[in-house]
Amino acid sequence: MVSLSESDFWRSCDATATFYRLPTPKRARIVQAAYTEFARAPFCDASVSNIIRQAQVAHGSFYQYFQDKADIFDYLLSLQQNHNIAWMREVLAQEDNDFFAAIAIVFDRLIDTLVTGPYAPFYANVFDYLHEQSPDFLKQQPQTGAAVYLRDHLDRSRLKVNSDEEVELLIWQVVGMFVQTMAAYYQNSENPGSATELKQKVARQLQWLASGCVQG
Repeated sequence: MVSLSESDFWRSCDATATFYRLPTPKRARIVQAAYTEFARAPFCDASVSNIIRQAQVAHGSFYQYFQDKADIFDYLLSLQQNHNIAWMREVLAQEDNDFFAAIAIVFDRLIDTLVTGPYAPFYANVFDYLHEQSPDFLKQQPQTGAAVYLRDHLDRSRLKVNSDEEVELLIWQVVGMFVQTMAAYYQNSENPGSATELKQKVARQLQWLASGCVQG
C-alpha cells in the first residue's frame, strides 16, 4: 500500500505507541478504513466518524491512537516513506547504484500505483490537499528518508556532481519534476491521459536531465 506526494518523500510521522501495541488485524482495519474514507472524499470533507465506524473501534479509543483527522492522514502519508526507502534500496542495488536508472524504475512503479492501483482516488485527493493546503509544498525541503538514502548511496562517479549539496539539488530537481508532472496530470481531470503516456512524459524529462537538451 503506497502513496505519493512531496510530503511523502520528505517527512515522517508516527501514530501513538498505543496504536502500535494493537493487534495487527485491528491496526490494519483502522488503516484500511482511513484509506477508504480519504479516497471517498477530499481531506476537508472526510470524516473521523466514518473511519471509526468502518474500523469498528470506539470513538474514545481512536483518539488514543491519533490526535485528529490530520494526524491519521499524515500517518498514511508517512507509510510511503517506508516504501520509498525499501524500493530505493532494492532498485539502486539492482542497478549498481546508477541514480537515473534506479529512479526511472521507481517512478514507473509509482505511476502504476498512483494511476491504475486500487487506491488511485486516495492519491488524487492527496495531491488536491497538498496543493490547496500547502502552496509551498514544491519548495525545497530538508532531505530525509529515501532522499538521504539516495544521496548517500548513489554512484557519484556516473554524475557531474560532487558535494552533498550538489547531489541534494539534483535529487530535488528530479523529484520536483516528477511531482509537478503528477500534479499536472491530476489537474487535467477531463483528459489526463493514460499511465503509459505519463510514463513516457516522465522518461523524456529524465532523459533531458540526464543527457541535456542541447545538441552538439
